[in-house]
Amino acid sequence: MGQLWSNEVRCSKDEADKTAWRISDSDNVDQIIVVHHQINNNSSEEVDTELTALTIACLQHDVKLVKKLIQKGADVHLVPRGVRRFTETDNCGPPIYCAATHNDVEIIKLLIDAGVDINRFQGFNQFTYLPKSPDKRAIIGPYRRDDFPFATYSFLGHEMFLKVVEQYLNAGVKLNTTSWGPCLFLG
Repeated sequence: MGQLWSNEVRCSKDEADKTAWRISDSDNVDQIIVVHHQINNNSSEEVDTELTALTIACLQHDVKLVKKLIQKGADVHLVPRGVRRFTETDNCGPPIYCAATHNDVEIIKLLIDAGVDINRFQGFNQFTYLPKSPDKRAIIGPYRRDDFPFATYSFLGHEMFLKVVEQYLNAGVKLNTTSWGPCLFLG
């Protein structure tokens, strides 16, 4: 469908899910949603975060919405710009990354079945110090509550993380042919 950066919808963090559902009924399911929110509960700093209905659905574990958006042709590779801070606006991943950071195997399966290229996303900046690492990026990273405070977070543990890795492997992720490598799966 294509993305219209200039045709964005604005909402508060409390309205993110309702806005995503409303967009799922439109003809442009890849429309940008700009969510206005505080950085975290301990800060008065407010930011805007650019997302799509599909990334919001993945962040909030809304399986029904993910299915609807995929059925309506949502771009499973679309990477919204993320948090607008200073000049940094490239701190978000595609829907598969959002689902993986939450150990959401069910949504990962839906995205893989919808044709997501598991090797397309070349990673997200890490917060882990790796001495002499040629690249500090990972395709599955830690959950970042500061960037997405409205996301549904679950403590599913290492067992679910291993199932996420299994889904990636079954989908043909090429761990040994990229500079980020398997060591960065844990972020």
